[in-house]
Amino acid sequence: MTALAPPLAAFLREHLPRDRRASPHTCEAYAYSFQLLVTFAARRLRTQGLDTALFLNGTGRAMTRSGFEYILAKHIEIAAAVQPSIIGKKVSPHVLRHSCAMHTLQATRDIRKVALWLGHASLQSTEAYLRADPSEKLEALSVTSAPNLTAGRFRPPDKLLAMLNGK
Repeated sequence: MTALAPPLAAFLREHLPRDRRASPHTCEAYAYSFQLLVTFAARRLRTQGLDTALFLNGTGRAMTRSGFEYILAKHIEIAAAVQPSIIGKKVSPHVLRHSCAMHTLQATRDIRKVALWLGHASLQSTEAYLRADPSEKLEALSVTSAPNLTAGRFRPPDKLLAMLNGK
């Protein structure tokens, strides 16, 4: 990494919206990606200045959210050719963010790390991921016992059949 990387990391953290501030090293699995981003940003900002956008669209202007969604849709189309199960599934930046949070929660079992990774200012914002974690639900079901059921076919009594038949 360049000598600009530490000040740039501080700059990026400082200029993120207040409710999205987070440490770049909140999850070790993503630290390398953050380092690549900082290196890219350092080179770009060194040559273009601090007021330039990091990601540009085809016309050289700052990439918009809809521009990112467009690029994502193109890549999903390519991926669907290789993995047809993707067809018909909703994939958006928000879904990717949510999936990343769920994988982080399942890997670390630490809601604080998920909150830091997502940049949530409060753990309350992240508690929804606890309720949505299917492995937690399966774990809860595995410790409960099944009701005493006997195998067989249900045979309704004659009175019930008569009532249903209107007799």
